[in-house]
Amino acid sequence: DFVEQNTEGMGKYPESTYSLKITGNFDQHSLIKSKKIPVTLGTNYTISVFANTLDLNGTLHFYVDEFDEQGEWTTGVWLGELETGKIETFFRDYTPSSSLLKNASLSIYTNPETLGSAYVDRVQWFDKTLYE
Repeated sequence: DFVEQNTEGMGKYPESTYSLKITGNFDQHSLIKSKKIPVTLGTNYTISVFANTLDLNGTLHFYVDEFDEQGEWTTGVWLGELETGKIETFFRDYTPSSSLLKNASLSIYTNPETLGSAYVDRVQWFDKTLYE
């Protein structure tokens, strides 16, 4: 398993004790996947993730999987990546791509041949209209 809870203070201040550690694997993707979250067409969401890639030799990727009413995967949206050597909060806006979509989930992953570790914390997914 290439994902584990980390208690070495690599999370976001002021509650930095806990984070998730994702360790790159030469032969396969290393993946953190969120639970499915209800989404609505026409609603704009912001996704933010605190990430520490100082110990990663490669990139950390962010992707949204989209699911229909039956829970079947329909499509996905690549949100971007963070390069190695960064400590920052990754922000991206996301809008569901179809009225057939009912749920979405966030994937955070490394590609094969990525070595080292990254730490993620404070994953947030919120409706932008509530804050505009």
